[in-house]
Amino acid sequence: MKVAVVHDWLIGFNGGAERVLKEILVCFPEATLFSLIDFLDEKAKSEFNQKPITSFLQKLPLARKWYRFYLWLMPLAVEQLDLAEFDVVISSSHAVAKGVKTSPDQFHLAYVHSPMRYIWDLEKQYFAKKKIYHGIGGFFLKKWLQKLRTWDVVSSFRVDCFVANSSFVRKRIHKYYRREASVIHPPVNLEEFPQNLVEVAREDYYLFVGRLEIYKKADLVIEAFKELKNQELVIIGNGSEYERLRKDAQKHSNIKLLGSLTRKELIAKLSRAKALIFPALEDFGIVMLEAHACGIPVIAYKRGGALDIVAENKTGVFFKEQSQASLLEAISFFEQNEKKFNQSKMRKRSLEFSNDKFRKKFKRKVLLEYKKFLGKND
Repeated sequence: MKVAVVHDWLIGFNGGAERVLKEILVCFPEATLFSLIDFLDEKAKSEFNQKPITSFLQKLPLARKWYRFYLWLMPLAVEQLDLAEFDVVISSSHAVAKGVKTSPDQFHLAYVHSPMRYIWDLEKQYFAKKKIYHGIGGFFLKKWLQKLRTWDVVSSFRVDCFVANSSFVRKRIHKYYRREASVIHPPVNLEEFPQNLVEVAREDYYLFVGRLEIYKKADLVIEAFKELKNQELVIIGNGSEYERLRKDAQKHSNIKLLGSLTRKELIAKLSRAKALIFPALEDFGIVMLEAHACGIPVIAYKRGGALDIVAENKTGVFFKEQSQASLLEAISFFEQNEKKFNQSKMRKRSLEFSNDKFRKKFKRKVLLEYKKFLGKND
């Protein structure tokens, strides 16, 4: 069978979606890769071993830097991709990739990292503090978001089989598209992380890792550590909130913002942390798995992808509300019970999400569903 793999956009190799895409291409090495735009550097391109076929968005002005402003054109762009020669289409979608057009003879499996959060349940969190969301500009923006939601639902009818990256995303797919989905969790590349955990020297700091955007809730963690003056907090990441958070953190000697680090530097910092703090409502949250691969416990908000990863009071601690009081209570509980968290248990938890297990599950799912599809079409 001829396989096409369609991804939303390729800007860097930093996120979980790109790492999943890489593993999908390992499962189907002869597949042809499509992406609306491709601005990967040479090192990132080598991860995929091929140059993707792109859409007309690739040639638009300032597409490299301002590609998100072309979101209004992306449904049209993805529908223009020519997939006629392929038997199987696999979309790796966190935006519009699942909206590709296929014929009745083509099987389409959509691996959904998330329905577009910024047009569904997190619209206000993404836009409420932006000027464009208010006044006359806000009126037109909201009308456009309404049209995009309609397209998002209609395009979901084109998918033959949905696969979600977490139980939380499975619920979101059912909520917005009224479609059932199975769950295959993203993998973690265990070879990147320390193999002998005993040899790693621990240090006395808590860690936050993630993009510094409003919905990631780094500000919540900073507010908590303003109270915990004897505890050190290290924040790794960049984003639109970086400067604001940096200025706030400068007033407190126990809070450090390191900005973006290389992959090697990130793993080194992660493997030495006391615990990872994960305060966001996230679809999956692969950094929690990476912490477990380092033998590090996680203090996480008790919703979203964290429920699929963290074993409560075994590999981490949950807090029930995205509030300073709730987070401080969880940190206090962790401090009192820190010695009960066994490194080997956390490492064992991460083994359940290995690359090899993902490849076996995903390839088996595609082939099984394609066989069912052929049977229905006979």
